[in-house]
Amino acid sequence: MSHPNGHLPIPSLTRLATPHVAEVARTWTETIQTRSGSGYERGGSRKLWRVRLLAVACILLAGRASAAEVTTKTSTESVQVAEPFALEISVIASPDAKVTFPSVAEKLGEFDIRGSQDVFDVPTPDASGRRVWMRRMTLESIATGKLTIPPIEIRVNENGNDTLVQSRPIAVRVASVLEDRSDPTEFRDIQPVVDVDVPVVSSNEWVGWTIGGVAVLTLCAIVGLVLSRRGRWLTPNAWAMTEFDELEASIDANAIDSEIAAQRLSDIVLSYLLLQFGIADAGRTPHELLNELAFSKRVAVAQSDQLESLFTLADKAKFAGLQLSTMGLKSAIADSRELVQRIADEFESGRSRQTLHDAEKEGPIHGEISYGKDSTSGEFGDEKTKDNN
Repeated sequence: MSHPNGHLPIPSLTRLATPHVAEVARTWTETIQTRSGSGYERGGSRKLWRVRLLAVACILLAGRASAAEVTTKTSTESVQVAEPFALEISVIASPDAKVTFPSVAEKLGEFDIRGSQDVFDVPTPDASGRRVWMRRMTLESIATGKLTIPPIEIRVNENGNDTLVQSRPIAVRVASVLEDRSDPTEFRDIQPVVDVDVPVVSSNEWVGWTIGGVAVLTLCAIVGLVLSRRGRWLTPNAWAMTEFDELEASIDANAIDSEIAAQRLSDIVLSYLLLQFGIADAGRTPHELLNELAFSKRVAVAQSDQLESLFTLADKAKFAGLQLSTMGLKSAIADSRELVQRIADEFESGRSRQTLHDAEKEGPIHGEISYGKDSTSGEFGDEKTKDNN
């Protein structure tokens, strides 16, 4: 439809939403080019060029319009049941924009909202002149499996135009502490007997001489090893430190994964406690051993708490799928070294005090001078010796 004055109707640009300005400009340009050869040549080339310039201006306005940007991220992609994690939603818009987040509810999908913090209308760090609106929420869930954080609708008003933007849905895996645990009611059948071919022993004479020579060399090597290590007995503390060194070397060489490394660290500390305190391994769990040591007061309360934390870390890595970094494993090994050394020092100190106490109860050693009260006079007597020459 044409305008009464012969010009094409021009819509008001202030009433057009910013995302549609470019599309309207392209539509009007195509319309002018289609109709210029039929009935619109009466307006002359000047009118046609004015409309084309208007279309170009619309395209430039569309290029200058800056749509709001939404960023969604979480602090982790895998958590345990009831373990809190952070969800951060940021909106970047022009300085004159008005951004409105929805009110905070108690739940977000299958996640419980434990807290939220809003930081609105602050400059962006890139000095682009734009502003950022951010909401940080603490979430947790008691459901297990691969759960999805649903998107959140945010209202953005720029240049009088309201626009709804959405955050990105994010999948988070929630693992149970009982996950991947074997079912004790499911038994595996005993495998049948497998017949194997017995190799035929060659009757060549050189085979016997070779076997005899190897046996003699092996025996000599064993004897030499025993003689070289004779008189050298590793204390439980020294044994544990050697095991820590080997475990750390395996971690540096990426020879074992984090789960096996954490379990190996727990086994080293458990074996050290059994060796140090002379306890027979009767199938105790680490927590049962700690209860026994705490009840007999052979380890301090602070040391018992540190041992409990170490064994719990190994259980989480084995049963809950906790992934430890190389730095985290090395830190745990360093803490275990310090803890084992402290327990060994206190054990040796306590044994020394016990030895001194037993020596004092036995009285003066034969040949030493004894100082004491005379049993008849009640006064300190002269120096007496028990050495009767």
